[in-house]
Amino acid sequence: MVDGERELELETFLKASAYILGASGSSIMYKVVLEDGTTLVVRRIGESGMEKFKDFENQVKIIAKLVYPNLVTIREFYWGTEEKLVIYDFVPNGNLADARYILILNLDELDLSA
Repeated sequence: MVDGERELELETFLKASAYILGASGSSIMYKVVLEDGTTLVVRRIGESGMEKFKDFENQVKIIAKLVYPNLVTIREFYWGTEEKLVIYDFVPNGNLADARYILILNLDELDLSA
């Protein structure tokens, strides 16, 4: 649990519908829809050595406290021997790469001669 938010039970996630959103070299992102209709994103990060747990925990808690329009809220995290999970709010309407591309297209269309 991060910063007093409602704690999510593992059992809740096991019952949830999950859809792959994307993957990188070290992680996979899933869109998870809970029984109550809440939609979250889970980033599953492979391999985790216990010696780095405190560093991971501290970094997640610091990031979770940041408030900025372009940052998605971190709800919770999990550290296991085989993987780490970071749970975020789901933001509809595409991904950051698509939003950046659209912004660049819109900037190209602006008339900057005025």
